[in-house]
Amino acid sequence: MNRMKSLKRILLILFVGINFCRAQDTTVVLHPGMYDKPLQEIYINRLEGWLFKKGNDTAWVKKDIDITGWKKCKPVELSAEQADENGKFEGWFRIKIKPDISLGNKPLGINLSSWAACDVYINGELNASNGNTGQSGNSFREPGSLHPPMNMVNLMPGNEYTIAVYVVDYLSPFPPRRLKSADGDNNDLISIAGPDFYSTLIPLITKWTNYSTLWISVCSILSLLFWLLAFQNRNEKILHLIALCTTFFALNLLCITIRGNAHTISYFSATLYGYAASLFLILYTLLMPLILAQIFKRKVTGPLKIFLAVYFIISVAGLF
Repeated sequence: MNRMKSLKRILLILFVGINFCRAQDTTVVLHPGMYDKPLQEIYINRLEGWLFKKGNDTAWVKKDIDITGWKKCKPVELSAEQADENGKFEGWFRIKIKPDISLGNKPLGINLSSWAACDVYINGELNASNGNTGQSGNSFREPGSLHPPMNMVNLMPGNEYTIAVYVVDYLSPFPPRRLKSADGDNNDLISIAGPDFYSTLIPLITKWTNYSTLWISVCSILSLLFWLLAFQNRNEKILHLIALCTTFFALNLLCITIRGNAHTISYFSATLYGYAASLFLILYTLLMPLILAQIFKRKVTGPLKIFLAVYFIISVAGLF
């Protein structure tokens, strides 16, 4: 009898533990305190409450489904380990949200920012897409832009909404063995933008563009002047070093600006500009000790040369 009671107790504990650990379909309440500063944007891809399941079953767009077999996983946690043997990642993310009354009745935006092709459904209705996931017999096409136009949607305060995101991505050949959506600084698959999002974003973009254009122009002019001086004074090594340094600095800013401000740019082009910007950064950083040595009439010693060579090798290897 005691053994039977002990067995029942063990089975009860296991049952409670399994139900406690299984994925729970919870609702996340959105409120203004979640807005990222300075932009009016809620990065819901980082919130708890997401469920994930591999596959391409279109029935999973529905508001209420059986979540047996779904796992807790945020879109921001995408990794190469989730891809299949062909390097393809395919699956669904789901989350239930409820806008708080403090958000007001103004329309909110669905903002996408990823190199993965995705379709976003709200309560079973298609709201936004980036690229082409290949559904309905269409061919897969990766996004042509990291930031497609934002879709507005009326999310009434107090109502519950189910967001289902179908994601298709592939391992990148460059850099290898990484999902494209996990590459770079912009891997926020989906976010909720407030009604004043563009009114805060546009001034920031304008300010950054003006700042970058000014610095690129100044560095380019300085580079041309130093190259002119270097050709007129061929024996002055410091002029050649400064000309090279300002050239690399200008090219670094140019690559960063093109990569950040281009509205239509492929993943390969964005990656190439990113690597070029990093390489130019390494090069002008290496030139600075040499310029200082020339200014203070110091000899470039063997240990310094070895240090700079090791720094260059490690920095370039770190890019990949």
